[in-house]
Amino acid sequence: MFPNDRRRPSARAIAEEDKSMLELQARYRRAAEWIASHLRRNPDVQRIALVGSVALPLQREVPRFFRFRIHGIEVLHECHDIDLAVTLSRFDRLDALRRQLGKCLAGLLKAENVGIATHQVDTFLLDADGAYVGRLCRFSACPKRKDECAARDCGRLPFLQQIDTYTHRPESFSKERSVLLFDRAADAGADAADADEGRTPPRTPPRGHVWGRARPVAAPCRAPRSDGETRDRRQNADVIRDPKLLQQLDDRLAAETPVDFAANRRVFEELWRHAVRLGALPLQDPLDGIEVDLRLAEALNVRRAAGPDRPRP
Repeated sequence: MFPNDRRRPSARAIAEEDKSMLELQARYRRAAEWIASHLRRNPDVQRIALVGSVALPLQREVPRFFRFRIHGIEVLHECHDIDLAVTLSRFDRLDALRRQLGKCLAGLLKAENVGIATHQVDTFLLDADGAYVGRLCRFSACPKRKDECAARDCGRLPFLQQIDTYTHRPESFSKERSVLLFDRAADAGADAADADEGRTPPRTPPRGHVWGRARPVAAPCRAPRSDGETRDRRQNADVIRDPKLLQQLDDRLAAETPVDFAANRRVFEELWRHAVRLGALPLQDPLDGIEVDLRLAEALNVRRAAGPDRPRP
């Protein structure tokens, strides 16, 4: 089903959309746990809580997707980003915290193949009393000369972002609407109690703890290759180096493989949904990058002057 298809979605399509929203929430929750397990190493971080829709059971609503919205069909809420409430003891080293968050997200992609962009993580910064101070800026410099930097008091402290349109609601950060990921005071108290009773605090948190370190995944074992298999691989490598043979193989496969419209449509829909979740679609500015497209079109479609050996068009 294409994005502008007016046919009513089936019950199966609705169930698949609900499943997709739950999987997206689970991916964001895993990313939040990963982030908390790394940011806790920063001595300035005192507490980390997950807030927003990722921390709560998903509610049903009419989504922005055209095929559901046109029929008024409700599906589970779509989580757009990860909202973290981070309590800090000091605010003069936010650049180090920003760089630590970036490395943390890169490590998440490498370790668990979960891709989360920096703009998908909103870090709400609180002081020791729980008062809202601002957000952690994701730009590489402060100020960055962006439109966002023009907000009132933005950059008053380096990398402390302010948003004019944001209204802080303390009830959204309450214990009932958040999931605690890390609390330095509570962990210190638990370690002290273990020491008083003669137990040695674990050097790493137990498996399943929200901020625990993930175990390394062992590489799959594989039997050694035989001489014949090695020879076949070398022969295949020689074939791939021949562009003519590779083109012939590609043409033969294209001729023998019938066009599967339904499968191509499913691939297109999945790519579209993935782009929407990442925020790449729809474009905020439809004309963004049009200068490059115009230059490319001019280079490809320009007509040269007719020479003596070529007739004029």
